[in-house]
Amino acid sequence: MSLRGLPPLAVVQVLYGIWRRAEDGVKIPETVLRRVCDALRREQVTSIAMMAGGPGLSTSPRALLAAMTRHVRLALADPAAERARDVWDLAVFGHRGCLTFTGITQPWLREAAKTWVQHELPRHRRSGGNTVRDHVKAVERLSESLRVRTDHGEDPAGLGRADIDDFCNRPGYLESAGEISRRTRTHYCRALRTVLPGIRSLGLTRAGQAAAGLPGDVLIRAADIPAEPEPAEPARDLPDAIMAVLCANLPGLTSPEVRVAVQLEMDTGRRPRTSPSWAWTA
Repeated sequence: MSLRGLPPLAVVQVLYGIWRRAEDGVKIPETVLRRVCDALRREQVTSIAMMAGGPGLSTSPRALLAAMTRHVRLALADPAAERARDVWDLAVFGHRGCLTFTGITQPWLREAAKTWVQHELPRHRRSGGNTVRDHVKAVERLSESLRVRTDHGEDPAGLGRADIDDFCNRPGYLESAGEISRRTRTHYCRALRTVLPGIRSLGLTRAGQAAAGLPGDVLIRAADIPAEPEPAEPARDLPDAIMAVLCANLPGLTSPEVRVAVQLEMDTGRRPRTSPSWAWTA
């Protein structure tokens, strides 16, 4: 196939994208690659990044173009440049997926969350992206709660304990309305209890920093975290197959204590909470 007619930068990007895909062990059908190059030539773009979304391409060429574009972007990316974005590609930090901070509307809180995440990511492997993503979600809930203030929570020095109480009450209301579960409510509180002290430990509450002036009582205490929900009791009924085996082998039980215990279990049809040895000796 020919790369003639493509701008020099686009040629380099296509070749680099092909090389990276091959390094990953991905086969690139010639027909799919030709359609991508034809589209780039037709649009006369100076960079493949200008073909975002692959307009006019079918599924396979569009997927190849998106993969090559991502490889090119990652080759030029670095953590410092990625940090300035509100949507992070976690591959820059060695993790999978993306992380978005757009749900945090207060600039100081968004900046503090970014700094905390940047310091937290190296501490995790594999599931690190999911871990910090869950914590950022809790910060988004705090941002949502702060937006009801008259100043919309824009000034960290103006916050106080009442704002934490409002945050804790909001998930309680959502739980009572059936919008979130008790487990989710507890997770938000636990996650925020980790993030807020982390922001302080990084010195972000000092003068000139993102969260400068944030009062010391703006934190989640142990008493603020709701109790975990009681685990649902699994089905303890004895299956029919086990009942059939017990009935068939009951005459063969020689120990009176064991026989009485088995008969009681058969009559109730339930697994006892106590251990069999305790039940027999009782």
